[in-house]
Amino acid sequence: GNGTLTAGDFTMSAGLASITPTDATTRALLLTGAGARAANLVDIDINGAWTVNQVDIDCTGAWTANVIDITSGASASTGNMIDLNAGAAAHTGDLVNLDVGATATAIQALVVTAGAAGRNNALVSVTDQSTGGAGHAALLLDVRGSNASSRGLHIRDAGAATFAGNAIHVVSGEFAAASARAIFIENAGRVFANPLVYLETTGAAASTGAYIRGEVTGAGAATTTNHFFDVNVGAT
Repeated sequence: GNGTLTAGDFTMSAGLASITPTDATTRALLLTGAGARAANLVDIDINGAWTVNQVDIDCTGAWTANVIDITSGASASTGNMIDLNAGAAAHTGDLVNLDVGATATAIQALVVTAGAAGRNNALVSVTDQSTGGAGHAALLLDVRGSNASSRGLHIRDAGAATFAGNAIHVVSGEFAAASARAIFIENAGRVFANPLVYLETTGAAASTGAYIRGEVTGAGAATTTNHFFDVNVGAT
């Protein structure tokens, strides 16, 4: 709301300004920027080895609105809604750190929803130019749940018969190193009772597609010495 602050809503103590509207319909702060701005509407510059949060939001109560809400207008923009840049320094923190409590079982850490339109770019894009190190991964899923129905990665089409693409598409021709693999599954010495790879179908009996299909085309296809399947069994 656009109510009016009273004298008791604003206090100043030891250089700290405090705005506490007593009217629940009154904004504590409203900033309005119009036109083609050439300066930041809000500018925060921090220097020094600080040990506390510079912007801190604490929420209590059963709230139903958003803590931070950003909505763009109808005009086509070229900037980013949120833009994080880590300088060329030996940072050890995270750009974004999400910590979900054990009792928040219905919460989702990240939800991305795209409208029904002809997209030309990836909905989520990761470009990793790291030279790598032991254990480096562009995307790491550390799944430790004990529920048998838990999934580290779950891909589904939700019954959409119009989906005609690939659920997983790996272009191995772009791997420069000859030793690179498109898919690698490793059992680190753990005794397991179930298959590492398991295929199951509950589709209609009239299905004519193959479970696994290998196809070699292009130059050298007729003279290749590689195998569709190469299984090596150790001595033990």
